[in-house]
Amino acid sequence: MAFETERFDSSKFEEGVWVEVMGGRFKIARAGNATYERIRARAKLDRIKDPVRYQRELYRCIGEGIVLDWDDVMAQGKPIPYSVESFVKVLQRNPDLLAPLMDEANDLENFRNEAIESDLGEPSASSAGVTIGSRKTSKTPTTNTSS
Repeated sequence: MAFETERFDSSKFEEGVWVEVMGGRFKIARAGNATYERIRARAKLDRIKDPVRYQRELYRCIGEGIVLDWDDVMAQGKPIPYSVESFVKVLQRNPDLLAPLMDEANDLENFRNEAIESDLGEPSASSAGVTIGSRKTSKTPTTNTSS
């Protein structure tokens, strides 16, 4: 089996992908993407001693660099437009939402390169021209529909 160097769509790391989490749809960028890391460094979270302020600033960083948009997020039956501030408030009221969002941001299957088609059944060759088996390099992104 060969190592496919183009198995991920790196543009999705920053731009995000839509996933379903707890009944809502969220546009999630990859955890640890460069934008998120810059935002986190700018926030200087390691210098914040107050736990309430730390949590709020961490949520703000995630809302700027990882959770980029949402759909089907409601308050009393009315849709809430996405903003970083509304994201922070939703997380403060629903802390159980954070873990599944970050699970999706850490799931590399969400960021697969869809342009690379599956080569199942087609033998691949080593650099010496020897057949070494077949490979599959594409997988449909997973979604989380936990409630």
